[in-house]
Amino acid sequence: MCRQEYSAAQLAMWLDGRDPSIYLDAIQKELIWVAEGNRIVGFVEIDGFEVTKLFVAEDGSFRGVGKQLLQAALKRIAASGATKAYLEATLTAVKFYEKYGFRAVGQGVFTRGNSAVQLEIVKMELDLEGRGSCQ
Repeated sequence: MCRQEYSAAQLAMWLDGRDPSIYLDAIQKELIWVAEGNRIVGFVEIDGFEVTKLFVAEDGSFRGVGKQLLQAALKRIAASGATKAYLEATLTAVKFYEKYGFRAVGQGVFTRGNSAVQLEIVKMELDLEGRGSCQ
């Protein structure tokens, strides 16, 4: 879904080296939630007060999967006593997060290893005080 905002080289760098083993720690700590039907259609992972990953398969988008995953993550973050939640959004996802109250607080880039390729991201935060879950 990020093909409009990022080049093939940027997407290749972003996905390079990802395999199921990178999720084992989050699974063991119960910090990852999965949405599934006949197959996995999305997942979300948190680390402390940050939503570190939220991915929805293209055929699962615009069906409420992302909202439900984000709700699960924010509920856990709020239950930990956090007053704010944070994330780094792709350019593609900024509007999605804004819809649920996140606001941009900075910009940055994602890089991997020694690659010269960079992927622009937007640093975002959400004030959790006085909020229910995603609205």
